[in-house]
Amino acid sequence: AAQLAAKQTLVEDTLGRVAGVDSPWRHMRPIVGCDQPYHYRNKMEFTYSGRMWQPTATGAADEGDTVAGFALGLARPGHSDQVLPISECSLQSSTANHIMRTVTAAAMDAQLQPLV
Repeated sequence: AAQLAAKQTLVEDTLGRVAGVDSPWRHMRPIVGCDQPYHYRNKMEFTYSGRMWQPTATGAADEGDTVAGFALGLARPGHSDQVLPISECSLQSSTANHIMRTVTAAAMDAQLQPLV
């Protein structure tokens, strides 16, 4: 509930401040939460690299180490050649996760090398 209220406030503020809508709350219905917060996406974009990004315990995007090694996963923000390897993404379906793991295994078996 608190997250939805924060989103509502953010949208209202943006409409008023950026778009110049007068009293935006008069024109909006309340934001509706998602019934299924996991496994709802049908498209994700992953990156393939020879540089694995290992974030620190804080998880901050500007902290961590990069080491050589195969990585298929999510690119570090602002550094598309540094990839956080993942084996499952909670946003995509189990079928998409299976495909991602299959592609990762096939690329490793074939010893494919990234272009960068």
